[in-house]
Formats: sequence, structure tokens, C-alpha cells
Amino acid sequence: MRSVFIQDLLCVIVLYKMRFKESAAWQSLCSQNKDTESVIGVFVYDNSPEAQPVPDHTGIKVYYHHNAANAGVGIAYNDAHALAASLNKNWLLLLDQDTSLPSDALLRYEEAHLKNPSDVLFAPSVHDQQGVLSPFRFSWGSGKRPREIVQDVISLHSWKAINSGLLIRIDAFRKAGGYDPALPLDFSDIAFLHKIQQVTDRLVVVPLELKHDFSGSRLMELPEAIQRFTLYCQGAKHFDNKVKYGLSLQLRCFLRVMKLSMRYSSMKFVSVYWKIWHR
Repeated sequence: MRSVFIQDLLCVIVLYKMRFKESAAWQSLCSQNKDTESVIGVFVYDNSPEAQPVPDHTGIKVYYHHNAANAGVGIAYNDAHALAASLNKNWLLLLDQDTSLPSDALLRYEEAHLKNPSDVLFAPSVHDQQGVLSPFRFSWGSGKRPREIVQDVISLHSWKAINSGLLIRIDAFRKAGGYDPALPLDFSDIAFLHKIQQVTDRLVVVPLELKHDFSGSRLMELPEAIQRFTLYCQGAKHFDNKVKYGLSLQLRCFLRVMKLSMRYSSMKFVSVYWKIWHR
């Protein structure tokens, strides 16, 4: 049986320093097409220092692009949109390399679309090691995890979702202006959903649970932690310049400074914070 939805879909995986076979998202997609004759289109945007061979897997058509400059997810998603448009696809499914999907995930997305045919934005429930990660409450620059899984349709005015798992209609992506290339990682999802509110305020929650290895949940070595915090502060400052949340985002960064400084017994985080917010 062929699925019109799958034929109309381009999945996107952004890799960084990870091989195809190690990616939970890639492994998950390889298990999706067992009950359909449709070929799954997968755009792999590889931000790793070195390019890698593209595996041949039955039922999957891989479009591979390597960018050693590690330009981030925003540019990757914008390039994915351009590719999808050239292939006459109507849907983009964004996936992080560490996100695991159940074997019936694409079927669940299709069912949600058929149930809500006029909607253009869908998101599953995403869980990490600490519990429910997305969708999450968001107000004045601050996100808050929900106590339980949200269902049905929610408003983007008070809710946001992480990039991984988002299903977006191509024309809505275009009308929103795509992702901000100046946000390589942190706040890229929030900024995009802020923009797409020009198109829709509705986020349809798919009755589907994805597992995500959230990088913020693990302890990094100090140099990597400083690099990640630098990207976080730069993203927060750039986003704040766009939406003018007052002191809320700056305060959020300051609270993270205190937490990281105590965790790593280092004042280098204070220096990063000061240079970005007070230069």
C-alpha cells in the first residue's frame, strides 16, 4: 500500500560528529516503512568536520549535504525547505540526530493530519531523561515543562515546542520566512514559532511520544560547556533584540551563569555572560 502522505513528506536530520548508524533518528526512520510501499525522503544535513558515506537502505531515498563549517540547524532547515520545494513535497518533518521515533510514528502524523486537514503545524510529545520536554509553556522569554502530556490543539501564544518532531507544511514555512540563520541552535525553535504565528496560532499535538537525548541533561567537559553556554547566551541576546522581552532573557542567562559556575567551580561563565550582554 502506498501512502500519499509519506510521498509528500521530506524528513530532515541534522548530524554533528555522528555516523548515520549511530543516529537514533536515522535508525527510527529505517523502521518506518515496513507496512508501506512508499519511499521515505530523508535530507541529511551533516555539520560534522568530515563527510561520510551515505548508506543504502531499502525504502529510503537519502539527500545528503555536508557543511564542515557547522552552520547550525537554522540554515539546515532553510536548505531542507528549498529542497522540499524543488521536489514538490508539501511537508517537512524536523528531527534531531538523538531523537527516537516509535515504528508507527509516520502513520500517527498522517492520522493527525487527516483529522486536522486545514492545520499546518504539528508536534508530538517529546520526552528526555527528566520527563516531558515538549511542548512546553512559554511566557516572557521563559519556558516551563508541563506536569503532564498536553493533547489536542494548543495556542502558540502560550505554548512552544522544540524543533525535533515538528511537522510543518511547506507553504507555511515559506510564509513565516523560515528559520533565522543567526540562531544556529538555542532559541531557533522559539524564534521560528514566534514568526509562524503570522500564519497560524494553532499547534496540533500528535498523540505520539518521542524520546530525545537532551544535551543539557548530561555533564560536559568544561571547554564544551563554555562553548555551549556561549551559543546559548548569543541566541538569547539575538532573540531578545528581535522581540524585546525586557530583562527576562538576560535574567534567564544570569541564573544559568550561577548554576554552571557552581557546577564547574569556574568563573569563566561569568566572563562569557558579561561580554555578550554588556559589551
